[in-house]
Amino acid sequence: MGIDIYAVLVNHQSAVAMKEELGVDYGILFDEDLAMAGHLGLIHKGAIPVKNRRLAKRMGLIDEDDAIPDEGIDLATPATFLFDANGEILWSYVSTNYRIRPDTADLLVAAEEHFGS
Repeated sequence: MGIDIYAVLVNHQSAVAMKEELGVDYGILFDEDLAMAGHLGLIHKGAIPVKNRRLAKRMGLIDEDDAIPDEGIDLATPATFLFDANGEILWSYVSTNYRIRPDTADLLVAAEEHFGS
């Protein structure tokens, strides 16, 4: 099909873990300042509240001595996209739960519809 696959993550630590633990062999892009997520309207404002310091630390979003801002930490909403060569969105799947992702078969069907087999 001639499709390039990329994961977009918010920090380098997550990318290293993904490559090592899951053995992924596709490209990984970083969106540490959430610029791409903001452009796509995928910002979950205050996703990590002040009281959840442990989670923010485990995710590598803060260091040992960092404080979480009163408004919490923004995260990107989980999403999957198919873009054409011009950067136009052909297909998308946006989830409110980071554990729920599109089924691989659904993604392949969408890719075949737009790019052929």
